[in-house]
Amino acid sequence: MAEWSWARSKEFITKLQEAPEPPVVVPIVPYPEEEGIHEGSRYYSTATSQGIIDTLLTNYLSFLNESKQAILLGRENKEVKDLALSITGGKPTTYERAKAIHEWVYKNIGPKYDKTEYIIPPWDLIKPTVKGDCKSFTILVASLLGIVDIPCWLKLVKISSVPDLHIYDQANLTWAIVDAVGSLFNREVKPVSGYVLYEIDRTTIWPPRVLPSGSEVYIPDIIARNWPYIALASAGASLGIFFYLSSLKKE
Repeated sequence: MAEWSWARSKEFITKLQEAPEPPVVVPIVPYPEEEGIHEGSRYYSTATSQGIIDTLLTNYLSFLNESKQAILLGRENKEVKDLALSITGGKPTTYERAKAIHEWVYKNIGPKYDKTEYIIPPWDLIKPTVKGDCKSFTILVASLLGIVDIPCWLKLVKISSVPDLHIYDQANLTWAIVDAVGSLFNREVKPVSGYVLYEIDRTTIWPPRVLPSGSEVYIPDIIARNWPYIALASAGASLGIFFYLSSLKKE
């Protein structure tokens, strides 16, 4: 369908990568978050509301596990292995290898972008006539990364004001974004109102847990100016309470 053309999709995702950082102010009440283990994989989710987290975890943990299984099978496929070594040959660092993978998938698989209701396995997606979308791109990228010994996690995001979700890889280089739909390497889409990180490879540290930014929370000026005193007061510091009340009187 025309609305899912490669040109439109890459333009949309690249614009979201290039968007300026939203003016997020940390809310007084922290954003909800949840972490756990699903089918042996660690996961972490945070969002601007508990409802978004509940929807992501209820509806998509099984999908993320299916994606992981497809990635593990892709890493054992000879054609995919040969492709990974061909793409990254002569690249001395993990950063250069991950960047080469992003560029190859973006240029060679990207133009075949077409929305599908199912996952296209990596060994099929690399065939000239087979099409797929971000979920299949992500599986191919994760397969290629793993073959050249770059651990990664999946990142499923809820883009603010957009009904469809987006998914890409987070590679442990230490940690870089590999989104083969967007033209920019190591650049996230923004703003997002929630996301799930899902473990593919065991890593000693978690990927960065950034604040969602889809629904900015603005603290009133009078509270912002007196925030250090409020923080002390909330911690039960009587001295903080005294200075906070004193500053309000000066208004």
